[in-house]
Order: sequence, then structure tokens, then C-alpha cells
Amino acid sequence: MVIAGAVTTGLMILPVLRGEGGQLSGYPPAVAIVGLVIPFIAKRRYGLSISIVDEVFLWKPRLNVDRASRNALESFLSQTADALRQAGVNVRDERDSSPSASKEAGRPHAYPLAKPGDSSGSRDVLRNCCRRGNPLKISRWEDWNGFLFRCPHCEGIHGKPWRAYVILLASVLLNALSFFFTLRWRWALPLFFGFTVLAGFVGLALDRGQLSETLKLALLTTVFLGPLAINSVLLLQHEMALKAASVIRTKPSA
Repeated sequence: MVIAGAVTTGLMILPVLRGEGGQLSGYPPAVAIVGLVIPFIAKRRYGLSISIVDEVFLWKPRLNVDRASRNALESFLSQTADALRQAGVNVRDERDSSPSASKEAGRPHAYPLAKPGDSSGSRDVLRNCCRRGNPLKISRWEDWNGFLFRCPHCEGIHGKPWRAYVILLASVLLNALSFFFTLRWRWALPLFFGFTVLAGFVGLALDRGQLSETLKLALLTTVFLGPLAINSVLLLQHEMALKAASVIRTKPSA
């Protein structure tokens, strides 16, 4: 998918760069982006091997992008494996033999923890926990961008849905500046400076005419479509995490 998407994207952009005109489409770069994301998603895709009499059944769940869905799935796998073992069924959990599973368990949470709300700190915005109604305090910038955060009371994920067309349009028009609307400062700044330096290098190299046509195409594609590709992945992760968190909140408590 990566090779096919990259080659198709290059063939699509090449006539435009030569001034011959043409029609651009978002499907070729989207295919390449999905191909890049799938290996990282599949790293934590574990299954259950169930042995009954002389038959062995292997069940693996579907791929999940966001962390909330993965955590919910791991809880389901654990409950299923425990129930089968209690019933006397031979079960082999792939997570028990995977070295990466223990590493993932020790990783810190992907989203920052919100502060408990109070009357102080007028610069911040107060929001209520969706499950318990406790006041939460987050910065105005994070509230305006709808960044995801964790509640200190219920440990659930909260945030606002993003508008896909706004994020994608900003990625095209603002280029590297769009990272500040999809990432927090500590991640947005390195990406912004990296793409700025890359754009300056590409502009200088094009003025000197020292690059081949293939290298020019690759660099220009990276500069112009790089933010779009990265923000597309971030948009997918954001919406999937928010959707999974909403599903978990609506489940009745035992």
C-alpha cells in the first residue's frame, strides 16, 4: 500500500509540477498513509488460542487505532480467557508470550491529566466530567482545539470532536502551522521547525538546480503533503479515541 500510494501520488503530481496541468486526488496519499499506520496498529493485536478436544480455534480481534479501544479490548480478552480457564478449557493467551505486551503495560498514559476544577485560575476553562459531573480545569487553548485529556476522577477520556474538512484544509493552506491545531506544543514545535528547515533546504536546492527530477518530486511531495498525511493520522486517532470513550461511558455499570 505504501509503494502503490507513493508511486501513484508521484505520477499524479509530476504533470502538475511540469506545468502540464492535471487533476489532484486525495486517495493515492491516503492509501500510502494507511499502509504506514497499519504496522504500528498491528503491534498490539493479540488473540486467544482455544483448544477443545482435538480442535484448536484461534480468535483475533479487529485492528483498533486508538488507545481507549485497545485497553477495552485487552480487558475483554482477559475476562474471556479467565472464564474459559474456569470452565476447564485449554486457552493460550498470546499476550503472555509477547515481550511487547509488558512494555505497553508500563507506558504512561497518552493523554495528560486534567486538574480538578475550582474557582481559582480564571484563565482556564471549567468543564464537567461526563460520568461523575465533577468540575475539571483545562487551558483555553486545549479547550478551543478540543484536545483529549483524562479525568482525575473517573480516568476517562474527554475532549471535543474535530471537523475533518477544517483540519485537512488547514493542513493544505497553513502547512506546518497546522500542527499547532492537532498537537500540543511539545510535539507541534519540533515538527514545525523540522518542516520549516526542510522547506528552506528544498527552496535553496531548487534555486541552485542541483537535484534530480525524482529527488525534487520526493522532497516537494514531503513538504506539501507531509503535514496533510500526519494530521490525517492524528485526526483518525482523535476521533477513534473519542468514539471509544463515548461507548465506554454509555455502558451500564455492573
